[in-house]
This record gives sequence, structure tokens and C-alpha cells, in this order.
Amino acid sequence: MGKKKNKNQSFDTQSEVSSLGGSINSKSTFKTNLSDCEDEPDFFDEDMKFKEMTEDISNKNARKSLPGLKFVKARMQKEFMISFLTDYKETLSTELYRALRKSKGEFQSDIFKSMAILFLSISPDDASQIFHDVQRELIVSVNASKKGSALSLAIASAVQFIPEDVAKTTDALRKIINQASVKGDDTVPVLKTGQIQFITECIDGWKFIIAATFRLPGFGRFVQNEIEMMIDSIYGILQQTDVELRIAAGEALSVMYEICRDYNGEEWEGFEIDDEIVMALEYLASGVAVGGGSVKESAKKERKAQRTSFRHILEFIRDYEDPPITTLTIARQRLELDNFCDLNKYEILCWCLEGGISNHIATNELLRSEKWFGLGAIVPAQTSLDKPSKTDKLEYRVQQKYVTKSRDTIIKQNRRHAQDDHYYD
Repeated sequence: MGKKKNKNQSFDTQSEVSSLGGSINSKSTFKTNLSDCEDEPDFFDEDMKFKEMTEDISNKNARKSLPGLKFVKARMQKEFMISFLTDYKETLSTELYRALRKSKGEFQSDIFKSMAILFLSISPDDASQIFHDVQRELIVSVNASKKGSALSLAIASAVQFIPEDVAKTTDALRKIINQASVKGDDTVPVLKTGQIQFITECIDGWKFIIAATFRLPGFGRFVQNEIEMMIDSIYGILQQTDVELRIAAGEALSVMYEICRDYNGEEWEGFEIDDEIVMALEYLASGVAVGGGSVKESAKKERKAQRTSFRHILEFIRDYEDPPITTLTIARQRLELDNFCDLNKYEILCWCLEGGISNHIATNELLRSEKWFGLGAIVPAQTSLDKPSKTDKLEYRVQQKYVTKSRDTIIKQNRRHAQDDHYYD
């Protein structure tokens, strides 16, 4: 009798919870008026789970903080969450930089990526409300040479609309970059591996900022001042021994020349050190060090990467050739990266968005705007009516079979067999 009584009590408790509109837990097994269809996604539960995982990010227990951060980052990469993050940006950013202070390794890198995605997922007006606090925390990380901090800071700064705010970021990045440039007595600084990697990241972050902001209203003078302050330093870095550092400096030069030509048109006569830059690029494009020095310590693969990269850069700067075009298909649209600025922006966005880059470019109005990739209005998702019918598929297979058969017949007719060589003597 006792067991039967407990069973009835359990049933009554479940009935009471169900009558209140569903279970308190995020994964409810009860059907409510909010979602009577099993196929309909429960957005309320997903948002609640996102909030719960966000609260776990700053937890001292790694068993909670690590899964929480992984879930938050993956969800933001997968979809453009502007509606939800607009009201939740302060809480998420606070949890991220609170966890950042004692983080390290992969967990730290994921925090920087998540912070960058947050700024790409909200409007510039909303981003400006949390920017100063985030910028302060990230500059501290940049000064400590934490991997990923420079790119995260650059992305957060690139969506701002006040040049004076962005200048604090570029000041911090320039101080790090100048450590690799040739000194006044023409000596090349000797850098450790960790320094080389972080300076390369700072160069990528700096050129991302000028590439993303040079078309924005009010940023013209800011970008030109940045280029004037950095041209000598970037040229000096070409004399470094590390190939990746050289390539990063060369890519920065291509972005700087492209912007200056866009601003000044055919009247622009180049920089004062144009001849020195072109000479250095000619050495690097031939696979040797600046001045014709030996590069035997570099691996064959690195020398090949250097030649390939600097040939394109040299042809663009010296010969005014067009940059190489990279074509992508995103949401039934062709995205042509036909200039160095767009190519650099896309590569840096891939760092934080990873596999979700296509989804964001397809649905993120900021990235589709004329100032970024110029794709225009969002294209509606493909429906079943847009997909080819079974008849179309059958017709396509028959056509392909005929084309393949015709090609094989031509190859067979022109094939030369070794045993018949005496006929051709």
C-alpha cells in the first residue's frame, strides 16, 4: 500500500507542474501551449541553456567552466544571435573577461574568440556600450603577450565608429610590432619564438583594423596617419629571418598600398622609401633574404611559401597587377575576394568564426554591408520548391553518362599502345 501511495503522490506532483506551463528544467518532457508540435524548436529552452552555460564560464571548477565556454562559443559560431545578444551583451562580456584573468591555454584562446564573435553579433551602437570595459581588459592581455588577445582586440575595435577609441588599440599594437623592426643603427633585433608569433599576430590585427575601417565615414585621416606611422617599421620587419613574420609584413604592405591608391587615385606617387621597398620585395620574391642573404636555415616549404606570397605582392606594388581573386559560394551567392583588404578581413574572421564563417556572412547584416563584403540584402533560405526535382536529377545523370561515354571514346581512339610502336618508326 505504501508503494501505491508514493506512486500517486508522484503523479499528482507532475500534474501540478504540468498545469503551471511546463517543467522548470531546460529539457522538458511535457508538452505545453508554447510548443504543441515535437518538430518545433523550443527557443525558450535554448536561450535558458545558453544563460546557464554563460554563468558557468567564470566558475573555478574546470568541469563546469570548460563545457560552458565550449557551448557558448559553438552556439555563437553556428548562428547569428543579434536578437538575444543585444539584451545579454553586458552579462556575457563580464563573464568572459572575469574568466580571462586566470585562464590559460586553449580555454584562454576560446575566450578571446568568443569575445570577438560577440562584437560581430551585435550592432555597432550596442557594441560601443561595452567596448571601453572590454578594450581595457584586452589591452592588458596584449601587453602580457597572450595568444589571441591582439586579434580579439582588433575585431572588437574594427566595429567601432569613433576613431579616437580605436586609436588606443592601434597604439598598443604598434608598440609590440616595433619590437621587430630594424633599429637606428641598422641592426635586426633577435627575437624568441614566442615573440615572433605574437608580433605576427599584432601585425595581422593592425592591418585588419585599417582594412575594415578605411571605408567608414570619419576614418580617412585616422587610417592615413596609421599608415604614415607604420610604413618604416613594416619595411624594417622585412629584414627579419622568420618567414612567417616577413609574410605578415608583406601582406600589411599590400593593404597599405591598396588603401593609399584608393584614397589618392592616380595622383599618388608612392612612399618616400618606395625604391627600398620594391628592392626588398624583389629579393623576397626570388626566395632569398633582403640584400641577397642566405636562407639555408629555412625549410624548403617555407621558402616556397615566401616566393609565392611575395610574387603577388611585388606584382601588385611594382607592376600594378590585380590581386589574385578568391571566389566563394555562400548561400547561393558568389563572394569574390578580389582585393587584399577583403582577403585579409576574411582570413581574420575565419580565426574566430571557424566553420561558422559561411553562416555569418549569409545572415550577418554587418558583414554583408557595403563597407565589408558588399553582398547586399540577406538571401532567403532555399525551400523545397527551389531544389531540383527527381526528373531534373534523372535528366542530369543521363547527360553526364553521355558526356563521359563520349570522352572515353575519344581517349580510346587517341590512345597509343607500347606494343604498336613499330608502326610509328
